[in-house]
Amino acid sequence: MSPSAPIIRYQGGTLLVEGCNINALPDGFQWDPRVRLPRGPAHLYHPTVLRFHRAGVAYVDEAREYVALDRNFATDRTPRDYQREAVEAWRQAGRRGLI
Repeated sequence: MSPSAPIIRYQGGTLLVEGCNINALPDGFQWDPRVRLPRGPAHLYHPTVLRFHRAGVAYVDEAREYVALDRNFATDRTPRDYQREAVEAWRQAGRRGLI
């Protein structure tokens, strides 16, 4: 990555983005004069990463600290209708969110 690649960091429920113009970020980011960086709510993580991907912008992701789960949940149980509906809604939402 180039030295000028934006850096996404997580801090106390918010995202800080270093090396990026605030106008290039999703709505919801505001300039934080204390750290002199754009700051936005953490729920903007996915839209921020997606925006960089679509624009072909290389970035450094220091906010991603979650562990990818093994989604091989083989079971002999039959889910209830509302459970099946919840999983289908999750899939339609791009496999984002909680079930």
